[in-house]
Amino acid sequence: MELIIVDDGSKDGTTDWVKRRFPGVKVVTGGGLGPAGARNKGAQLASGEILMFLDSDDIWHKDHALSLYEVLKEPGVRAAYGVTKTIDLDTGNTFLIPRKVHATALFTGNISRMLAMWCFFVPSSFAIKREFFYSLGGFPETEMGEDWLFFLTCSVVCKFGAVPRVITTRRLNPTSICKRMVSKERILALVDGLERIMADNDLLDVELEKFFAKRRKFIEREGENWKSVQDWYLAMLENGLIPDGL
Repeated sequence: MELIIVDDGSKDGTTDWVKRRFPGVKVVTGGGLGPAGARNKGAQLASGEILMFLDSDDIWHKDHALSLYEVLKEPGVRAAYGVTKTIDLDTGNTFLIPRKVHATALFTGNISRMLAMWCFFVPSSFAIKREFFYSLGGFPETEMGEDWLFFLTCSVVCKFGAVPRVITTRRLNPTSICKRMVSKERILALVDGLERIMADNDLLDVELEKFFAKRRKFIEREGENWKSVQDWYLAMLENGLIPDGL
């Protein structure tokens, strides 16, 4: 096991605190790289066979690493995810990602089509073989949706595995990325990127094209009203633009 902490410009003494309390842990500073850049920097320094990620507000459950490791041992599997329990600290609401979890219903194998429709796992519940991560160039350093774009890029070229139970807790607070301000233009740019990945890999059929067009039209009409990614998600959900189970 190897633990690398990327302190991406915090001002609360994180680096000094970690070095004092955990002298064996590798700590590097990012200086404001953002989520994608910070993860990529940590991955560049990693020496293990498998990469797993943990965002600062999240918690791995006791069996998190072992569960994902076991899935990645399955033939042909190079990336895997587990279920996340999300707690909104503002409202007290909790929900699962994916929303509807059954032992036999998590999406595995070729998941690109469902992933193009909505991102149903988070970086803190994700694991990938290191050399495969390097071959894809890491997370794209975009303004929004770097995780979703990277997951979709993975899914069009590899088989995914899944842990059909909660292995991560995600805590949303006012400073969480999903609660921050977003813009209609950034959301549309993300959707364009997702569609382009599917098109470049000859996976954009007529039905999926219609789905993208319907989603884009909805964003253009309603996007100005959303203040966060969470607002976008809830609006999509209420209007039937997220498939059942995602």
